[in-house]
Parts: sequence; C-alpha cells; structure tokens
Amino acid sequence: MADANGRSRSDPALRRIQQFANGVVLTSQGIPFLHAGVELMRDKQGDHNTYKSGDGVNAIRWQWKTDHADIFRYYKAAMALRRAHPGLRLTSWDAIDRPVTTTTPRHEVVMSHIRAGEVGDDWSEILVVANSADNYQVPLPPGEWQVAMERSDPAAG
Repeated sequence: MADANGRSRSDPALRRIQQFANGVVLTSQGIPFLHAGVELMRDKQGDHNTYKSGDGVNAIRWQWKTDHADIFRYYKAAMALRRAHPGLRLTSWDAIDRPVTTTTPRHEVVMSHIRAGEVGDDWSEILVVANSADNYQVPLPPGEWQVAMERSDPAAG
C-alpha cells in the first residue's frame, strides 16, 4: 500500500495516512490485524493479491526498519499503549457492549468513550477520537483528562 498511486514510501502524506489507519486499528476493540511489515512501510509493489507471488514481492526488507525508524517507533509506542490498557483490548461483543459507547459526532469523526475502570484498567475512562477530516474540538466529559496519543505520536501523553 505504501506505493499506492505512484507515491513513494517517504511521501509525508502517505506516511500520515498509514499511521492514522493503523492507529485506528490499534485503538479499536477486538484483536488487531496488521499486515507483515506495515511497521516498516512495506508495500506489495502494486500486487493486491500476493499470496501466490514470490519473495521479490513478499520479502521483508529489513533496511526499511532503519529507513523508516520513525514509523517503526510509532507502531512500537502504539502497541505499548494498547498492551498497557485493558480498556483498549476487549475481545468479545459481551465485553465491549457495556463499557464502550461509540458515536459519530459529525462526518469523518468517530469517538469511542470507554469506561475502562469497569474492565480493570488503571485509567477510569478512555476517549478515542478518530478524525479523518479537518480540526475538530472534542467536548470532553467532566474531569481531568490527559492526552495519551495524538496525531503521529502515541507517546504524546
């Protein structure tokens, strides 16, 4: 995917899109699935069905870890945040249904309010906001809030 529409792996917009898309995956409920090498900006060279393609397409090029160290650090930090908070790791409908409320306050914004303390998290509440559009002011519930992951920085808090 990293070379979609002729863009190179180093294109800032493409890097941001990839971080946003998989940031949503890593802060969503359920078991996340990340394609092998996504943390290295791996692409499939335009082959959308690589199960029968050879190593020329499917190989992991480990140099990409160095070339895209910032992307690798992003995934590492996002996974650490997920691992540290049970409120981000509910895996069944029954577990998710009670403590999680998901809304779409406007077009291109999805918010999940997680009452994380109910599932044994150190944080009593988690608010996940995925905004694929322009700036959006988030109306926070009463209380003291801390930013834990913002934009391309999972360690922002």
